[in-house]
Amino acid sequence: MTVSFVLPFPPSSNGLWANGKSGRYRTQRYDEWIQKAGLELKRQHPSKLKGPVALNYVFEEAKDNRKRDLGNLEKATTDLLVDHQV
Repeated sequence: MTVSFVLPFPPSSNGLWANGKSGRYRTQRYDEWIQKAGLELKRQHPSKLKGPVALNYVFEEAKDNRKRDLGNLEKATTDLLVDHQV
């Protein structure tokens, strides 16, 4: 079974969390992406999967053309899929 969907470009894992006086917290940019990507995921109704899966990500170039480590883009996306049980 193959499940495909399109999500907004994720933030880098380097920008997901920040340190504050009372510990670590999600950044505003990450919270906004979670909201936007979560709504987009729900709109596309992907099947919920159980058991082992193989993930294949295709990331378009970012609009700012900066070089990125693809591993840093995978973290937020995978966490979103787990939260939505995809």
